[in-house]
Amino acid sequence: MFVSAFDLYRIGLGPSSAHTTGPMRAARRFVDTLEADGVFFQARRVNIDLYGSIACNGRDQGTDRAILAGLCGEAPDAVDPRTLAARSAHIQAEGQLLLNGTERIAFDPATDLVFHVDKAFADQNNAMFHRIQLQQAKDVLTKAGFKIDAESDILKNPKDDHTKGVRDPSVQGHTDQFLIRAKKS
Repeated sequence: MFVSAFDLYRIGLGPSSAHTTGPMRAARRFVDTLEADGVFFQARRVNIDLYGSIACNGRDQGTDRAILAGLCGEAPDAVDPRTLAARSAHIQAEGQLLLNGTERIAFDPATDLVFHVDKAFADQNNAMFHRIQLQQAKDVLTKAGFKIDAESDILKNPKDDHTKGVRDPSVQGHTDQFLIRAKKS
């Protein structure tokens, strides 16, 4: 049986697939999920929080550039790695990105892509979280077969300007939050 190097190794970004290829796929999968759940065009902003080693080493490994490419719809085995730095600089300069290459949304890498180098999870070396709006969360739960039987806006903050990232100093630590109780239908 003949086995080539291409059977053993996948083409991806370097220098570390855990810090580039994986995050790019996760970001693209997030966007694909928004589309599959029918909430893609409701997205106005995306916030990403990185934890663990992905946060500690991510800037040096190109994690930020890989995530931005994934949010723009790129795949690790199809993107030209030489374009990632220019795309990242363009997003930073414009203050927006093309979500999945089609939908222009506000995005400030300084406040919307946060490297939490001081936090980690005991059972997770790398972690990423994304911000979602209340209606998007309800739509995802309903599509997944849950019935929403209660929700509360007790944590709502009317001063949370949703055009700003959750790390913007004017809203940081005071963003809207919501509670939903749902039961499997």
